Amino acid sequence: MAAIPSGVEALYKHRMSGTIRIGIGGWTYKPWRGSFYPGDLPQKRELEYAAGKFGAIEISGTYYRLQKPASFAKWRDAAPEGFQYSVKASRYCTNRKDLTEGGEGIGNFFGQGIEELGDRLGPVLWQFMGHKPRERGAGIVVADHADYPQIADLTADFVYARLQQAEKDIGTGYREDALDDWAAACRSWAAGDAPRGLDYACPREPAAGGRDVYCFMINGAKIRAPAAAEALQARID
Repeated sequence: MAAIPSGVEALYKHRMSGTIRIGIGGWTYKPWRGSFYPGDLPQKRELEYAAGKFGAIEISGTYYRLQKPASFAKWRDAAPEGFQYSVKASRYCTNRKDLTEGGEGIGNFFGQGIEELGDRLGPVLWQFMGHKPRERGAGIVVADHADYPQIADLTADFVYARLQQAEKDIGTGYREDALDDWAAACRSWAAGDAPRGLDYACPREPAAGGRDVYCFMINGAKIRAPAAAEALQARID
């Protein structure tokens, strides 16, 4: 096999790998003022600041209520190129005994102006009850949680991880070795591999092609989420 020049090899690897976006859940949290946001930063610029630090933010307000098109447009304009939002689907779509009755809720959710996000729109997060079925190419959330089971099976062309065990007594939320492990997992996912050390429902099989990765530091000791995301991002960089 002929040798590939180093520059060409790097470009080839880049094209075969997905994009890794590390982020947090939401951007409005009073204890983050002074610990993450500069104390003199106007509150109206918090989203702009957070979007400039991370590659993604999970919006949960859409789970509880419909938003205005102008709000989505404002969020779009606050984020830089390449950044993406994850939008949590309305509970009126998912919290139903019979999911086939959620048509009106789904229509309202997608009709509220979500398209105003443009290319800043990333995945839609559907929070189903544990006994509800998952199919049709949906990516199962990879959870790092004390109570919820971890299912790391690769079921879509992207990976969505929620790391929810940050500890308040650790400045970066997660211990150094745990951050190293999650950074390695993100790189494996982006390269198209199924990382070792995670819990799978089915035997692992080689994955075809790279995947975009969305990895959020969320809940747990919420005060540490930004620091945890920054520490993980530093390892990816």
